[in-house]
Amino acid sequence: MFGNRILEMYAGLMLCFAAVGCSDAVDGEVVELGPVVESGGRGPSATQLGGDSETVDQPDSVPAFGDPDIAVEVDLAFEDVDSGGLDVPTDSSIGSSKACRDTVDADGLYSFRARSLTSGMDVSMCDYSGDALLIVNTAANCGFTPQYVGLEGLHRQYIHRPLTVLGFLSNDFGNQGGSLAEVEACTDQYMVTFEQFHHVGVTSTSRDGQHPLFQWLTTQPEHAGEIPWNFTKFLVSHDGRLLGRWDNLTTPDDRAFQSAVESAVSRAELWQR
Repeated sequence: MFGNRILEMYAGLMLCFAAVGCSDAVDGEVVELGPVVESGGRGPSATQLGGDSETVDQPDSVPAFGDPDIAVEVDLAFEDVDSGGLDVPTDSSIGSSKACRDTVDADGLYSFRARSLTSGMDVSMCDYSGDALLIVNTAANCGFTPQYVGLEGLHRQYIHRPLTVLGFLSNDFGNQGGSLAEVEACTDQYMVTFEQFHHVGVTSTSRDGQHPLFQWLTTQPEHAGEIPWNFTKFLVSHDGRLLGRWDNLTTPDDRAFQSAVESAVSRAELWQR
């Protein structure tokens, strides 16, 4: 089993060096996120990618994002079946003056700050207390960059539920974070509206110095260890506990991963009541 895992990681690294990042994309090539379609149960609705794709039947707790590598012409029609239109604000719309709730420990995760690429402001992680958090180290020029599609799909799927997706750009792996111009092109190509942060160090040996947030994330019991590559995903509970982590080989449309996200969001909703 260990040998197979090593082979998978090796194949992933080869893909990352060989695949197309935002800087190599065909001019005008963009990604379409299809209309939001309500699911039949209480779980999140299913998101289609690609104009002619059929909706895939999924369990109530598992949204369907389709193939994360599909790149097609833009269609900005995001429709909400009940409201007649779904407003998709960025996470930066959360009030920066929001304080940690009294019942949440302000130490640990909520003591960290980072500079938002979206707003240019210094943002406290405390602003997101009470929400389940999906924290990802991202890059504009990696073979795994198309995972932006699934991350954005999760952000939009849970736009009215307590999940916040936070992307932290990093140059720690192959210097693939990208220039600000390349990141902007990526944001446009993948129609990213979740909160993004300026480049930070995410490993203990980073030449930029490891950001305290990622030092905390990578030293938590049961989930400790260096980040192996871009697009490692950390799921944090509404009260600031690290629930799990997944590497770059686990895509955002993975059923087990989505189930964990749904569970964290549901618990956040119960807590907020």
